[in-house]
Amino acid sequence: MAFVSSVAAAAAVLRAPPLHHCRGHTRQPVSVTPVAAAAATPALRHCAWTPTSPGTSPSVGRASVVGTHGGRGSSAPPPPTAAYDTGLPADTPYAASLAAVVVTAFAVGKGVRVPLPLLVPVLAPLALSSVTPALSGKFVSDFRDLTSRPGSNSDLVAPPGVAEGVSPPKRRSTKVFAGVSVTEVRDAFFRVARTKGRVTLVRSPDGNGEDGGTDQVWWLVQRTKTFFFPDLISVAFVPTPGGVGVVMYSKSVYGQSDLGVNAKRVDEWMGEVEAALA
Repeated sequence: MAFVSSVAAAAAVLRAPPLHHCRGHTRQPVSVTPVAAAAATPALRHCAWTPTSPGTSPSVGRASVVGTHGGRGSSAPPPPTAAYDTGLPADTPYAASLAAVVVTAFAVGKGVRVPLPLLVPVLAPLALSSVTPALSGKFVSDFRDLTSRPGSNSDLVAPPGVAEGVSPPKRRSTKVFAGVSVTEVRDAFFRVARTKGRVTLVRSPDGNGEDGGTDQVWWLVQRTKTFFFPDLISVAFVPTPGGVGVVMYSKSVYGQSDLGVNAKRVDEWMGEVEAALA
C-alpha cells in the first residue's frame, strides 16, 4: 500500500505544471509597490511576476523589477535575468520513483508480502530511471573536451569544425543556419523537444545559453515508453563563420547496443528543426 501511495505521489508531481520564477528570487514572486520598495532597509530588487494575458503562450510570462538601491540620484538597477522557459518539466520528479523503491524495500524488510511479478517489472525500472540526477558525469559539459564516446549506444552530430576529434567520430555534420541568431535556433529546437514524449530538463547553461558556444550545453533526458530507461541528451547551439549550428549528443545509459534508437532520435529532431528554420 505504501508503494502505491508513493507511485501515486510521483504521478501527481509529474502532472504538475512547471513553476515560473525569476532566477535568484523566491519560487513564488510577489508584486511590491514602489513605496514599499523604497521603505525597505536595505533596499532590494523585487521580482514581480505578471501573468500572461489570454491568447499568449502559457509558458511565457513577463518579469519586471521594482524598487531602487536607494540614495539620491541613484539609477535603477538592471533587471535580473529571467530563466529561459524551455517548456519542458524538470527531471527532479523522477526522484519520487526512488522514494517508491525505498518504501517498498522497507515494507518487504518488515515482512510485508509483495508479489514477485510486481517487484521485478515495476521496481527495477523505477530504480533505474530515478538515478539520472546522479549521472551528471555522463552528460557533456563542453564539447571541446569530448574525446571519446561509446560507438554502439550513442550518436553524435555537429556542424563542420566542431567535435572533429571525437572517437568514434561524429556520424555526420549538421546544417549551419545562416541569417538567424542563437536564440532563434534554440527556440526552434525546444519547440521540437516539447512535442516529444517523456522529455525532461536536467540543466540549463549559465545565461540561458543566449551567446551560444560549445560550453553552453543543455542537458535533457528522454525515457523509453515501457520501462522508462533514460537516454541522456546533450545539446549546444554554436556560432560558426557561416551561421549557427547545433551539436547534439544522445547516449543510452543502459545496454551495450541502442539498436539505432539514438541515431533515429537525432535525425528526427534535427530534421524537424531544419524544417522549422527553412
